[in-house]
Amino acid sequence: MEDTIQFIAKHGDWVVVKKTRPHENTPLENALFLSSILDSIYSRLERYLHEAFDLSELDTTVDEIVKGKKASAGTLGEVIAAVNGPKVNRVINGLTESLPDDLNKKEREAVKTLLKAYALRRALKALKLKVDYSVAAEEMKKGLGKFRRKGR
Repeated sequence: MEDTIQFIAKHGDWVVVKKTRPHENTPLENALFLSSILDSIYSRLERYLHEAFDLSELDTTVDEIVKGKKASAGTLGEVIAAVNGPKVNRVINGLTESLPDDLNKKEREAVKTLLKAYALRRALKALKLKVDYSVAAEEMKKGLGKFRRKGR
C-alpha cells in the first residue's frame, strides 16, 4: 500500500474526504493537512455534543467566567481553575444525570471529560487563545492551495 494520509467521513449532511500523499509534501504541508482534519473533527464533535445535550447552561456559565477578561497568565490560571471548579462541575453533573443507565462508571466519566474539554475550549476561544492544532478557515485555504496545485 502506498503511503497516504486519508480521512473519510459521512454521516447525514457531514461529508469529509481528505487525502494526501505525505511523501510528496514537506513536513509543514503534512502538519497543515492534519490540522484541517482536526478542524473538521472538532467542529463535528461539538455539534454532536449540542445534539446530545442542551448546553445553554454550560455555555452561559463559561461565558460568565470569561466575561470582561483579557488573556494573560493570571487570567488563564483563573479561568482554568474556574472551569475545573464546582460551578462548572455542578452544571456538567446535571447534564450527565440523564445519561442512559447502561453506561458504566468509566463511560460516564468519559462523557464528563468531553463536556469539561468543551467548556475549557469555549473559555479559551473567548479569550482569543489558539490552543490546539486546528486552523481558521481562511488560513487553511491558503495552506491547502499548495495541495490543489499539486493535483490533489
